[in-house]
Amino acid sequence: MVRRDIWAQDWPRSSGNRGKLAVKIIASSLRKGNIVEFDGKLYVVLNAESFHPGKGTPTTQVDMRRISDGVKVAQRFKTTEQVERAYVEDREHQYLYQDSDGFHFM
Repeated sequence: MVRRDIWAQDWPRSSGNRGKLAVKIIASSLRKGNIVEFDGKLYVVLNAESFHPGKGTPTTQVDMRRISDGVKVAQRFKTTEQVERAYVEDREHQYLYQDSDGFHFM
């Protein structure tokens, strides 16, 4: 059995702090499958729709799922608001066994 997993890389940010490397993009450019950092957690974008009302500020409605625990979140952003798109690396792991500590992969 092979398991694919997503890992965020630790790289220095421009501010000098260590953390996950992220690129700021405007909310209207989010697409299904993008991985974003929001409130300090990683989310995968399930759906992103832009709304342009006749009067008022255009918004982007984004449905996301938190990677760590699978909680689904709906968030509304102003179309020009910046969101951090995370740099992630996709790795393959081989399942070894399960015990009282959890699942073990190599």
